[in-house]
Amino acid sequence: MAQSNTLIVECIPGDDFDFECSPCRLSRPQRYRLWFALERAGLGDLVVLPPALSAAALLMSQLNDGGATLDERLIDEALDFGILHVRGLETISQVVADLDSVDDHEVDRFVRDVLDAFCQRPPHWSNVKRTVIDGWRAGRDFTVELRELPSLHGALLERRNRRWLPQLVEASREGAFVAVGAAHLPGPVGLLALLESEGFSIGVL
Repeated sequence: MAQSNTLIVECIPGDDFDFECSPCRLSRPQRYRLWFALERAGLGDLVVLPPALSAAALLMSQLNDGGATLDERLIDEALDFGILHVRGLETISQVVADLDSVDDHEVDRFVRDVLDAFCQRPPHWSNVKRTVIDGWRAGRDFTVELRELPSLHGALLERRNRRWLPQLVEASREGAFVAVGAAHLPGPVGLLALLESEGFSIGVL
């Protein structure tokens, strides 16, 4: 990062919170359970987001040990390096719009799975984190389970990956440092495969 003059992340935290969500389509018990979990995790402000997005944020929070998000950490680090140009690949409004088309049953299942995991003890999250890291190093696709929820996978990963691709190609020309979540990388519609289709050579550092 120190050799770049621009940092690009998924979204700028707190940017573009001017959007309208469709009415929450979770069952009332599931909705209250999600709200309680968000409050318990210190993420109460995220209740305004669509359930799938707030559940995904809850999941990422647990993988980060309840600390700052990857975007927040990298932005702070970029400022320490003197990098003043920081931008996002998309806005929260775009992500919210994508999620409006997701099947209700898929959202309910995803939220339920995240909340069930949230109730597990800390060693559970260490195991999840280790699975992701080991899978990445071994070249395994750890997004297979999410692809069982096709409309949610499309909204959270595939559609966003394709929207980001032209920006990533341009970023490579300007020498920017780009950081996205690990789930966006593997699979047939992951960023690595999409970049290879554009002629890029992919390797692990």
